[in-house]
Parts: sequence; structure tokens; C-alpha cells
Amino acid sequence: MINEKANRLQDSYNLIVDVHKYVDDLIVEAKNIDGGFSTKQIANIVQSVFGENSYDIAFSYILNKRGLL
Repeated sequence: MINEKANRLQDSYNLIVDVHKYVDDLIVEAKNIDGGFSTKQIANIVQSVFGENSYDIAFSYILNKRGLL
């Protein structure tokens, strides 16, 4: 039981770290292509790669980076 909870927490943590890194990479690449994407566009791209829960993680992370949260 405890191992299962620990594994779920680790999976959640890994998802957050992976999403943050992917968002950072997308922002850099987007600036080179079109001058950037909107927060919603980036969050949608992240969601298509990482699944449903990643949208909120990405959206919050981007707002935080922009000082809006």
C-alpha cells in the first residue's frame, strides 16, 4: 500500500518535471518559428503529448513563468 502511494507520487512528480521541461523547450522553439505561441496553444500541445492532467500543469507553469499567477 505504501509502495503504491510512493510510486504514484513519484509518477506525479516525474510528470510535473517532464511537463515543465517540455514547456520550456516549446517556448524556445516557438520563438524561433512564429515569435511564440499563446499559453493555451502550448498547453494544448503538452496535453496531446502527456495526456489530460498535463494541461493544467502546463498552463499554471506558463502563467507562473510570466508572473501572472
